[in-house]
Amino acid sequence: MRKLLLLAAVLLLQITAFSQNSKREVRAAWLTTHLSLDWPTSGDPTLTKQSKLIVMLDELKAVGINTVYFQVRGVADAFYPSALVPWSNRLTGVYGADPGWDPLAFVVNACHERGMEIHAWLNPYRAATDQPIINSYSATHKARTNPEWLLEQATTNPTTGYVTRLKYFNPALAAVRNHINDVVSELVSNYDLDGIHFDDYFYYSGLGTQDASNFSADPRGFSNINDWRRDNVTLLIQQLHISIKNLKPWVKFGISPSGIYRNFTVTTVSPNVTTTGSEHYSVQYADTKKWMQDGTIDYLVPQVYWAFSQTGANAKFNYIVDNWNSMNFNRHLLIGLATYRTKDNTSSAYTEDEIKNQINYLRNSATNTLGAAHFRAAHTVTTLTATKPTMEYIRDNQYSTPAIIPAMTWIDNVAPAEPTDLTSALEGGKTKLSWTAPVSTTDELQKVVRYAVYRSTSSNIDYNNSANLIAILPSTAITYTDNAVTPGSGTSYYYAVTSLDRISNESVASNVVPDAVTLPVKLINFAAKKDNNRVKVEWSTASEINSDYFLIEKAGADGVFRYLDKQNSSPENTAEIKNYVAIDNYPFNGTNYYRLTQFDKNGEVSKPAFTAVDFNELILVNAKAFPNPTQKEINFSLENFEGKSIKTRLINLYGQIVHEEEFNTQNGTNQYQLGIKNELPKGQYILTLSDQKFKKNIKLIVL
Repeated sequence: MRKLLLLAAVLLLQITAFSQNSKREVRAAWLTTHLSLDWPTSGDPTLTKQSKLIVMLDELKAVGINTVYFQVRGVADAFYPSALVPWSNRLTGVYGADPGWDPLAFVVNACHERGMEIHAWLNPYRAATDQPIINSYSATHKARTNPEWLLEQATTNPTTGYVTRLKYFNPALAAVRNHINDVVSELVSNYDLDGIHFDDYFYYSGLGTQDASNFSADPRGFSNINDWRRDNVTLLIQQLHISIKNLKPWVKFGISPSGIYRNFTVTTVSPNVTTTGSEHYSVQYADTKKWMQDGTIDYLVPQVYWAFSQTGANAKFNYIVDNWNSMNFNRHLLIGLATYRTKDNTSSAYTEDEIKNQINYLRNSATNTLGAAHFRAAHTVTTLTATKPTMEYIRDNQYSTPAIIPAMTWIDNVAPAEPTDLTSALEGGKTKLSWTAPVSTTDELQKVVRYAVYRSTSSNIDYNNSANLIAILPSTAITYTDNAVTPGSGTSYYYAVTSLDRISNESVASNVVPDAVTLPVKLINFAAKKDNNRVKVEWSTASEINSDYFLIEKAGADGVFRYLDKQNSSPENTAEIKNYVAIDNYPFNGTNYYRLTQFDKNGEVSKPAFTAVDFNELILVNAKAFPNPTQKEINFSLENFEGKSIKTRLINLYGQIVHEEEFNTQNGTNQYQLGIKNELPKGQYILTLSDQKFKKNIKLIVL
C-alpha cells in the first residue's frame, strides 16, 4: 500500500507540475564552444557555421529555452574581435586567426530576434588545458606574454603515466584581476548583452604551495592562506560587479559553481547522512554564499549534476537542492542540470525520466529556485537520439507554454509603457495581430526589449495564468500571427499584448481584441434569463462591420415568432465588444423562445440565433421523484398542479429517451408510478414532467 501511495503521489506531482507551468521561470542552456563541444566545427565555411548556429538556437527556442549562456572565453581567448585577447582557434583551426566575422554579435542578434536573453559565458582564469599547447598560441596570448601569471594543476594518467599540466592565471595577482576586469568591460561596452556568466573554474585542486610566496608578500591582514585565497577571488567578483554596473546597470552578473558549497548533514532522513563531495568553498575558494548575500552577483546556478538515486558522496539531487533552497537568498537561485547524462551509456547515466523529475522537484519542492539551466545545448534539443524522448516530453509538458524571465527588481522595478492600438485581422485564415509600439525612450532601463502575447477564451484575460501566454517576441516585432488556432471555428478567442523591459518588468496590457472572423458581425453571447416577473434577453458582439440593426422576436408553445424589439448596431465599424439588452415584460407562462437576427446596411440578413427560458412564475407547482436513488420503481408526485394531464420522459445520460408516458391528472391523484416493464441499467437519468405551461427536470439515480 505504501508503494501505491508513493506512486500516486509522484504521478500527482508530475501532473501538477506540467498542468501549472510557471509564467516566470529561467529556462537556460549552456552553448559550449570549448573543445567545440556544441559548436563550431573549425573546418566548416562561415555560412555553414552560421547556419548550424541558427539551427541550434531555433531548436533551443522550440523546446522552450529562454536564456542562452554562450561561451566566449574558454582558454583566455575570444569568440569576438578583441583588443585584449586573441581569437579562439576553434573558429579557424589556427590560434589567433581572424575568422572574418563576429560570432558573438551574430549570436546576440539571433537570440534577441528569438526573444531570448544572451549571456556571455567566460572561463575567467583558465589559460591552457595542457602546457605544450601554449607553444601554438598567438604571440599576444597572456600565457605567452605573462608566463609569471600562471599556476598549474598536474594530473597523471594512471595508464600511460603522462602528466597533463593545466595552466591557469593566479587569482592572487592584481594584474590578473585587472586584465579579467578589462576583458569583461570590453564585452559589456561593445555588445548588447543581457548578462555576464562565469562557470565553476576559479582555483584548481592540487594547488599546494605554488602561491605561498604571493601570500607572504601580500597577506592583506589574513593569517590563513585559505581565507586569503577566497578573498582573492572575491576581490575580482567585487571589482567586476562595480565595473559592469557602472557601464550598464541592467547587465546581469551570474556565477555557476560546482554543486556543493560546503558539505552538510541531511537531517530529514533517518539515520542522518553527511555529504562528502568536493566543496567549491574550499577547493575552488569561491565563497558564492557571501557573493549572493552581499548582492555582489545577481544570480547563482550551482551545477547539481547528481541523480535522485546518487549514492556517492551522499550527494542525492534532492539533498543538494534542499540545502541551496534553504539559504533563501535575496538574489536569483537557479539549478544547473546534467541533461547531457541522459542515457549517455556511462555508469552514471540518467534514466529518461530523471531530468523531467528534477524539473518537477524544483517547481514543487524548492520554491526559492527560479528555474534551471541545462548542460549542454546539443543535449537540450529533440534531435539527439539519447535525449530526444526526454526533451520532447519537457517541450510538450513542462515547457509547453513560454516563460517570462523573473524580474530582478533590485536592479529596476518600474514597468515599461504598454503597447497600444492592438487590432486583429484575418490573414490566410488566421488571426494576425498588429499594435503600436510605446514611444521610444532614452532611459535604457525603460526600453522595451520584448513583447508578451496573451490569448484567452475569455475577454477578461487572466495574465497570471501561464496557459494564456502564447508567445514572447522581440521588440522589433509589432505584428504576430496566431497559427495555433483558427478563428470562426466554434471557439472565440481574445488577445492582448504587454511590453517587457531589460529586466523583464511587465507593463499593463494593451486593449483586448477578439480574434479575426470573416462574418460582418461576430456574436459571442445570446441568452435569456428570468428577471423577477419579466425576461431579460442579452447578447454581445466581438466585432461589427457594416451592421445596421438587430431584430429580436419571441414565440411561445405555438412556435410562431412575433416582434419583440429592434435595436440599432454600432454606428461605426468596431472591433470592440458591444453588449445589448432587450426586455420582455410579458413572458408566456411556460417556455419562451427568442430569435435574434442581424441586418446589414445593404440589406443582407444573418443566420438567426436562438435561445429559450422557462418562465413558470404563475404556477407554483411542486414536483418530486421518489425513492431517489431507486433500484427499480420510479414514482413522482405533484402539488398545486392544475393541468389536465402530465407528460413524462425518462432520458439517460446519452440523451436517449428510454421511457415515455402520459398521466391523467383530473382524478384527484397526486402520486404516480411509471409503468416501466424492463429493468433499467444502473446510472443517472433525467425525469422530465411537462404540460403546455409547466416543465420540471428531476435527476434520478438507479442503483
